[in-house]
Amino acid sequence: MQELIEQANQLREDIDAVRDEEQEAFDNMLESLQNGEKGEKAQAAIDAMDEAVGYLDDFTDSGAPDKLEEAAA
Repeated sequence: MQELIEQANQLREDIDAVRDEEQEAFDNMLESLQNGEKGEKAQAAIDAMDEAVGYLDDFTDSGAPDKLEEAAA
C-alpha cells in the first residue's frame, strides 16, 4: 500500500509540473489569445489538472491509504 501512496504522490508532482508549464504558457499569451478559443482550452486544461491534483490530495489526506492498509492485513 505504501507503493500506492508513493505513486499517487509522484503522479501529483507530475501533474503539478505540467500544470505549471501550462499556466506559464497561458500567462505569456497575448491577452487577445487568452480570451479566445486557444486561451479557453488552456484554461480548461489548467482547471482539469487542478481538479486532478485535488482528488489526489483528497485520497492521500483522507485516511483512505490507512484503510486500504488495514484491509490488506
